[in-house]
Amino acid sequence: MKNNNLTWAGLFIMVAVPFLVLWFFGSRPASINKIVEVGNLLENSPNKVELVFFGFVGCESICPSALTRISEALKMVDAEDSELAVGALFAEINYHRASNMASNYAAGISGSGHKLIGVDLKEHEVRELSQVFGLRIINNGMTTSDIQHTDHLFVLRKADENWVLEAVLPTATPANKIKETLIRAARFS
Repeated sequence: MKNNNLTWAGLFIMVAVPFLVLWFFGSRPASINKIVEVGNLLENSPNKVELVFFGFVGCESICPSALTRISEALKMVDAEDSELAVGALFAEINYHRASNMASNYAAGISGSGHKLIGVDLKEHEVRELSQVFGLRIINNGMTTSDIQHTDHLFVLRKADENWVLEAVLPTATPANKIKETLIRAARFS
C-alpha cells in the first residue's frame, strides 16, 4: 500500500508541476492588432509608436538588460530616421515604491536625449493593465525579492485617438530586431 501512495504522489507531482509552470509563465499577452485601453499610461505621449515594458526597479537581471536593449534600439531608430515619432516606456509594477523611481531608473539606463521614460504605476493601474496586456504579476511585499512577473515588450501604435497593439516581443529580443519592429510600426501609421 505504501508504494501505491508514492506512485499516486509522483503522478500528481508530474501533472501538477508542469501545469503550474504553464499557468504562471504561459500567460498569453493581449491580441495583436487590437485596440488596447491603456488608461492614462500614454495620454501625454507625443509619439506615434511606443514600446511598453512592465518591470521593476531593483530587478537584478531581466529588467536592466531589457531596458538596455530597448535604449540601444531607440538610438538605432534615431540614427536611421530621426523623424520617426517612436519612444519607450518603462512601467514600474512595484507600487510599494516611492514615486519617480522608474523615471530616474530609465534615465540612468538611457542617458539624456533619448526616448525611454519611466512611469510609476499605482496598485489599481497595475491590476487594470495586467488584465489588458495579459500579464501575470505577483507582488507579495515590500522587497523586490517578493515580486515575480512574466515579461514581454509591447509595441503600440497610435491610430486616431486609440492605441493598437502592433507586436509582442520576448524581452530577450536583440536590439536590432526591436528597432526593426519599431520602424515597421512607425511607418505603418
